[in-house]
Amino acid sequence: MKLVDWKATARSQALKVREFESTVSHCLVVVLNLDTLGVAWRGFSSLVLERGVTVAASVAHDALTQGQMVGLLTNGTSLLYERPMSVLPARDRSQYLSIFETLAMVGPYLSGSMEEVLERHRARLPFGATLVLVTGVFSQSMAERFHELQRAGYGVHVLYVGEEPLQAEMPSMMAFQDLSPYFRAREASDGQE
Repeated sequence: MKLVDWKATARSQALKVREFESTVSHCLVVVLNLDTLGVAWRGFSSLVLERGVTVAASVAHDALTQGQMVGLLTNGTSLLYERPMSVLPARDRSQYLSIFETLAMVGPYLSGSMEEVLERHRARLPFGATLVLVTGVFSQSMAERFHELQRAGYGVHVLYVGEEPLQAEMPSMMAFQDLSPYFRAREASDGQE
């Protein structure tokens, strides 16, 4: 009864029902884990940090080029402002600049674990968004947190850029891609030139 268009029905003397066009607004949030060694007090790996930022920028650029809403969430802090870095999802032209400026300013100093940052920002994540985790470390607790998000209706993809072999067991329904062989081959070829 809520969908009946009563004015149109009266005018045409035939039952008219409102029809709605489906509006799918795909939203992608790039989640960049800047913990490069798994233990913050050990320092960081500049190699894994560079890989992570490169992949995050590539994913964001590709999604923005396709007209998707894109956001960025990191557990790093800015080198200039010493505050956590994130960019809310948007589709406008200034989003390129916001995301790439944030990636350029992000440093190896952590504002917390990726699990903690996700918990703090969960209310700000659009429901049904696709989360693309770019990480050099993937622990069992991180796998569990992302599996919870997946069960809650978020799409989850993991892009692994670490130097060490993966330690955590991946949930069966989670998309996972190990990019480290690609980077090792590229870095080896760059070293030979």
